[in-house]
Amino acid sequence: MRLTRLINITYLLTYQLSDILSHIEACMDALSDESVILAGDFNTLLDNEDIISRCAISSIVHQPTRGTSKLDRIYVIDLCYDNVEVVSSTVKSDHMAVIAYTGLQMPTINKRRKRRVFRQRSPAQHALFLKHLSQMTFTPDHNRGVQENFDSMCACMRNLLEQLYPEREITVTSTDP
Repeated sequence: MRLTRLINITYLLTYQLSDILSHIEACMDALSDESVILAGDFNTLLDNEDIISRCAISSIVHQPTRGTSKLDRIYVIDLCYDNVEVVSSTVKSDHMAVIAYTGLQMPTINKRRKRRVFRQRSPAQHALFLKHLSQMTFTPDHNRGVQENFDSMCACMRNLLEQLYPEREITVTSTDP
């Protein structure tokens, strides 16, 4: 029967990076007959490629867990999990939660939908915008005040923006990458 051991590296934060990698490598060598899982919040402490190459293990988390960074990671020797999901944490945290499991894929229960407004941009739209700008002339009306002239120019620019870069609405879900 093979045992699974979890290696907790949080206490190693006061050591040099090379010492931490050497310690993890030594632990992996000592536990070579067992199935080992190395998991935790690595922040930017350890480089993903260094851990993979030195310890001959695989990373199974492939989605960002905080912003655009993959800080919370799970490394395994044997690919023993069928599914790995990054979901919203149930506790107050700026990190996502990582769930690794075997079996059928679980349905998403807490899926949230949000409507978002955006303006699509393309090089063709930019060229058309610049063409319209080059053909426009705006001369201030000296009978009106500065604010009225400014408001008139802004209304003209807003009209051009709405015409060439119309707002569009999409639905984004909490399970989208």
